[in-house]
Amino acid sequence: MSKPKTLKKLSESSNSKIYETSCFKDGLYFLEKQKYSHKRRLALYDIDNTVLSYRHTLGTDQWFDFDFNEYIKLGLTAQKAKKRTLSEYLNLVKKIHPDDVYVVEEDTPEIIRKIQRQGTQGLVLTSRGSYLLTETTEQLQRFGIDFNKSTFRAKEMKLPQSEEGLFHHGMILTGGYHKGECLVTCLENMKKLPQFIIMWDDRLTNLERVRDSIELFNTQKGLGKDSIQFVGLRYSKLDHVTKEVKPDVIKLQKTYINRVLSDEHAQAILRSENKKLKKQCVDIDCQPKNDSVILSLSKHALYQILKGIEPSIDKYRILGEVKELGGKLKLSWQFKFTMNNFAPLFHKLSKHGLIESSQFDLLSAIFNKKPAPITKVYSLRSHQASKHFPVIVPSSRHTMKLRGIRS
Repeated sequence: MSKPKTLKKLSESSNSKIYETSCFKDGLYFLEKQKYSHKRRLALYDIDNTVLSYRHTLGTDQWFDFDFNEYIKLGLTAQKAKKRTLSEYLNLVKKIHPDDVYVVEEDTPEIIRKIQRQGTQGLVLTSRGSYLLTETTEQLQRFGIDFNKSTFRAKEMKLPQSEEGLFHHGMILTGGYHKGECLVTCLENMKKLPQFIIMWDDRLTNLERVRDSIELFNTQKGLGKDSIQFVGLRYSKLDHVTKEVKPDVIKLQKTYINRVLSDEHAQAILRSENKKLKKQCVDIDCQPKNDSVILSLSKHALYQILKGIEPSIDKYRILGEVKELGGKLKLSWQFKFTMNNFAPLFHKLSKHGLIESSQFDLLSAIFNKKPAPITKVYSLRSHQASKHFPVIVPSSRHTMKLRGIRS
């Protein structure tokens, strides 16, 4: 078997190598390589974002990190933040529908079974804790993956590193603790040490910790030429998902906690809600370099509101046409201002809640020399508009678009 082109070497030492790949089956290259094929081999498999994942961000590793960091920002200690996030996680994970769990690559289960058939021992090495033992076992069984085999059949041991650390039927559940140290505890209890270890994990830090622990183990045991060889595979298949956590999607998914929305469904709902809001939008195109602000309207009702706020608005009109369709007045009007002329109207619009809150600060920095507090009316309207769904408005590098909310 030739070396896969998808393998990228990240680091190397005398007894270890770490590669990056987006293809799970690349690990077969090392297991079938003559250098390692005759050795006692051990394969280690991370679960989340490596073997399995969820169709929704809520409950994933990246969500856990996100919520943990949000609590840190609120001033909680790391210990309290972890406890709070873990509490939410345990409440959530039992509600995850089986259909929302999927294998990252369709052929991964068969590759794992193939490795087992070839005589390579296999262990799960996950940051999950004993609190998820039942769910983890059921999720793996759903895809025909079983690590309760041969040497590890019915083996069970409490790990000293973590309160939730457990070695159970071929699975090392570290409870969020150092994967390398937990692995070494298990190695200490093996009758025959592996001569070659290969590990799949989406997090480079986990691979480095396991590598360092194995190298320390080799030294402490004085294994010398019999040192355990290690190859780590930094699995990058879901990088595009894990590196782009969307807070608005998480917020929406938390409101559907009895059956968590997939990311795809959450985004569809957000798009639908944003589309509804856009039908009642005042568009503001601010171009400071050109000393111009163009305000656009597409609904007659908004024009009436604007007329009430600024009676002299018509003198700024540069484009206007009104049509009656289905008994409703439709218009396409634009009003052009200089920056100075628009400044008073900016404050009136903000007081009446016609500027979307996430965009308010952008124009406030221009039209308020000193930051001014948002009025109670503005805050109330923003709260009412975003009560159920956050408003997402794309921004441009060249212009700033503000979406208003109907009074």
